[in-house]
Amino acid sequence: MHVGDRKRPPLSPQEGWLSDGRQVLHFRPMRYDRWSQSLEVTFGEVMTGGEPPLLKKRRELTREQAIKL
Repeated sequence: MHVGDRKRPPLSPQEGWLSDGRQVLHFRPMRYDRWSQSLEVTFGEVMTGGEPPLLKKRRELTREQAIKL
């Protein structure tokens, strides 16, 4: 693999969802400028029967914390 082939996080974040089939995370940009980069992350769990996820708690994280998560 070449260094240029590695997938990097976008420079300006977009809203998105991640799920492992049990838990779900919703990422939404809050502040994004040169000095302050943060996202709102909502944690929840997947519901059965195709219902929308049950969202339980919300936190504001730095870009670096959100990438690690």
